[in-house]
Amino acid sequence: MKERPPVVCLLLIAANLFAAFLTLYDPGIVERFGFDASRPTVVAAFASLFLHQNTIHLLGNMVFLAAVGPAVEGTAGSGRFFLVYVASGLLGVATHWLFARQAVEPAALVGASGCVAGCVSYYAVRFARVQVPVAPRITVSIGWVVAGWAALQALGAVVRLGDGSGGTAFWAHLGGLAGGLVLSLAYRVPRLSARDEGREVVRAMRDRSPGAALASAEVVLRHDPDHTEAGRQRIEALESLGEKEDLVEAVLAVLRKQPRECERCLARLANLGALDRVEPLKRTLYAERFKESSPDLSRALLASVLDGGADDGQRPDALLALAGLERDRAPERAQTLLRELIERYPLHPATTLARNRGWAK
Repeated sequence: MKERPPVVCLLLIAANLFAAFLTLYDPGIVERFGFDASRPTVVAAFASLFLHQNTIHLLGNMVFLAAVGPAVEGTAGSGRFFLVYVASGLLGVATHWLFARQAVEPAALVGASGCVAGCVSYYAVRFARVQVPVAPRITVSIGWVVAGWAALQALGAVVRLGDGSGGTAFWAHLGGLAGGLVLSLAYRVPRLSARDEGREVVRAMRDRSPGAALASAEVVLRHDPDHTEAGRQRIEALESLGEKEDLVEAVLAVLRKQPRECERCLARLANLGALDRVEPLKRTLYAERFKESSPDLSRALLASVLDGGADDGQRPDALLALAGLERDRAPERAQTLLRELIERYPLHPATTLARNRGWAK
């Protein structure tokens, strides 16, 4: 079933970008509609959620919204996602007002940070156990990442460096974060099982850059080596990145751990010229298995055994099997293979079988 696009998330991003373009034509919009804690209005509370101080501020919020918004909308539904976004933002504004109303000439509050913080915390409840890479060979659960971010926001809210006139609205961030958590409890958001978490992460990351897709797939496979979709995604990402050796290893890993994917994996190894990385006996057995459903793959497997050299113990069986595949399509090629079988291995059971079938004298 085709997944629905995150329509509300895209519309919210578009609304923020539209507000940014309006600001370019009329910079005074930020002052007129930004939320002033000393003179609060309902209109300013809503409008401030879509206004930003500068391009960096806007892009920072939109990147985070694009990262978690589709996952929240996909699991919570469009209506609930919109409510999480707006309610968290308004709670962030209210929290900012609570702590900034006594300040002398407080700076106007603008930005979707509270909205995004609410989406992040809602997302974290559902995907709390999903591991994300933070350094080479080091992963941390999303739950701990969000907890660490919240701790930094709380520290920023109570500790002032320099003259303390910075524009970061830490209390709005914390209020939005709390809003997402409250709504996750109100909606009784379930935590996913480890396997379902992996499926959700892979689905969310598969349409992004090959690097992001590769990172998410490796995290899932570290905890669930038999995860079929993650195995496929890792292979596709490595192929896009042109990492041939890692790609071959990834295909071999799937071939070993996911028997249902063996035909697909063997075909990919054939295209990579890496069938020799599979044991000759297994190649011969795979060739027999796929001779009806995929004769070209079977031929490639047997040819790779023959390319291994005359001392390979599977060579006589490969000669006989490949001759059988070629008898109708290329009879001359079949006779060449049979002559080699008889001349090199006159006493081998494969030669006896060829004679019993009437293929050779």
